[in-house]
Amino acid sequence: MGGSKSSSSSSNQTINTDKRLVVDGGGVGVSSDSSTVNVTQTDLGAIGRAFDFATTSGANVVTTLDKVLGIADTVLKGSLASVQSTNSVVSQAYETAKNTTSGAIDQKTMIVMAIAGAVVFVARGK
Repeated sequence: MGGSKSSSSSSNQTINTDKRLVVDGGGVGVSSDSSTVNVTQTDLGAIGRAFDFATTSGANVVTTLDKVLGIADTVLKGSLASVQSTNSVVSQAYETAKNTTSGAIDQKTMIVMAIAGAVVFVARGK
């Protein structure tokens, strides 16, 4: 009886490596390769978008300010014209009162002067 014993074995091993970066909502990324763990801080593009926002906002501020100054210019010119017109009415009323033949101011002239004075008072108060 004699025989020989023989044994053979073979093994296949497959190692898969996943090198994806996992990023949480706070901007920290984690990746791993075997026993090495890498932690990466990322802003997910927030800084670039912040610069874009600042640039756009700056341009919008300049445009808006230009429009506001244009409106202010129009309002001030209108106010000046109103004050000048009121001044002219008051001057005419004064001249009329001064040149009456009797030397006394009649009731109609006094009412016109009171209204003109009120308009001047209100216009200067704004």
